[in-house]
Amino acid sequence: MAAAEEEAAAAPPDGGAESESAEMSAAGVMEGEEREAAADSTSTDRPPHRLYHFARQFRSVAPATGSGSGENFLKGVKWSPDGSSFLTSSDDNSLRLFYLPEDAYGGAEHVAEAAVGGEDSYGAFLQTQPPVFASTSRDHPIHLWDATSGELRCTYRAYDAMDEIAAALSISFNSTGSKLFAGYNKAIRVFDVHRPGRDFEQYSLLKGGEGPTGIISSISFSLHNGMLAVGSYSQTTAVYAESNMEPLYVLHGQLGGVTQVLFSKDGNYLYTGGRKDPYILCWDIRNTVDIVYKLYRSADTTNQRIYFDIEPCGRHLATGGQDGMVHVYDLQGGQWVTGFQAAADTVNGFSFHPYLPFAVTSSRHRRFGMQDEFEDELNMGADRPMIYIAGGEVRDTADTGPPIMLSVGDAMVVRMDTVIYGESFRFEALRLLPGGGGGWHVVPLPRPLVMRLFSPFDRVSISSYFVKDARVWISVAGEGIFSLDAEEGAWRMDGVPGGD
Repeated sequence: MAAAEEEAAAAPPDGGAESESAEMSAAGVMEGEEREAAADSTSTDRPPHRLYHFARQFRSVAPATGSGSGENFLKGVKWSPDGSSFLTSSDDNSLRLFYLPEDAYGGAEHVAEAAVGGEDSYGAFLQTQPPVFASTSRDHPIHLWDATSGELRCTYRAYDAMDEIAAALSISFNSTGSKLFAGYNKAIRVFDVHRPGRDFEQYSLLKGGEGPTGIISSISFSLHNGMLAVGSYSQTTAVYAESNMEPLYVLHGQLGGVTQVLFSKDGNYLYTGGRKDPYILCWDIRNTVDIVYKLYRSADTTNQRIYFDIEPCGRHLATGGQDGMVHVYDLQGGQWVTGFQAAADTVNGFSFHPYLPFAVTSSRHRRFGMQDEFEDELNMGADRPMIYIAGGEVRDTADTGPPIMLSVGDAMVVRMDTVIYGESFRFEALRLLPGGGGGWHVVPLPRPLVMRLFSPFDRVSISSYFVKDARVWISVAGEGIFSLDAEEGAWRMDGVPGGD
């Protein structure tokens, strides 16, 4: 795989980057308002501001599938262990490596970039000098690449019963960097990093009939207690002893196939996220009977992996979502801390810098023909100030109306938009978390049964509202009166225009 140097193409933070990011995949580097790298925790008092924006580098057209449009999009991003670069994976079967310039440590707003192209789609870093990263993709062995030159260092090959190469579906270096763990269907293969080739140890994960029964999609290592966690598409997460792969715990509770597992910095907690599942689950591995808490993100209608990350000091977790938002949670009690709009499309990757107050995000999702035609129609009305949100949501930034915050009892707040567009609305219930920590859990609510919304630009307004006990009434101009059972999250029509 050859490395190619391209000229810097970062748009200025307040320049023309937004219009370009609405058309293609983008990766962005953000900086917190507080720059003290030695601070005990990331400042969440103010939202971060964007330092760099990358879009042109991903313009290569991805191979079109039978149903896809052929447009390229990003699949994820992660920082190198030394923080000097970050790696992106995209649908054009390429991994691109971006170097953080020395000026960035002082806040400069330009970037030097090196792109690495090939047929690989997933990467994992190993801290060496010079740094290297491993990659895996369909019909290929595991490759180890030089992160400085882009040259292939070596390969690790696993073979099936027919003596054909078996492609790994997930990879991760252990905490010491001496072993490379690779996930397959119902099995883990372990390679010695210093002995490339086809020598490996294989472990079946079906010991006792309780282990993961599907594809191993994610692997994470604890830095402190010699454990590793594996997630599978069978909606199961299992924890093993790294030394002998002895099964310790099997965790059930994810609504979809598990797409990411990640240990907390102290190794006592495990966080898992799933496909078409709006919740990241927190598990205490010292007591795995119950889920400790759930962290909400917009991910309930996509098969795409949406990655989350924990900051270096271990206090906060941040995750992207379909709505283009990044949400930050305090891990001490699972409370939502802050959120910010990172892109006008799905934010599928988020990664904290290992020691500086930087973070990098990747965005966009696969588009299909009918959706592209719909977007072209929307772009014809470019004179309207709007943002296209993944999943068909359209928000007119000039007229969304002030939100309503209604207190329902002592432990719930209902938030709703006062202007509702045909495919853009926000109704949420904020429920107080138990335990007295003051945290709130956000639960999305359905839209009222408004009939006069035929296109994305049709809209109605809420003219008045009333709360009694656990029910909320709203009057929608020209539509009638609707009531919401806040406990059940269900709407009903209680009156029609001009009715009694």
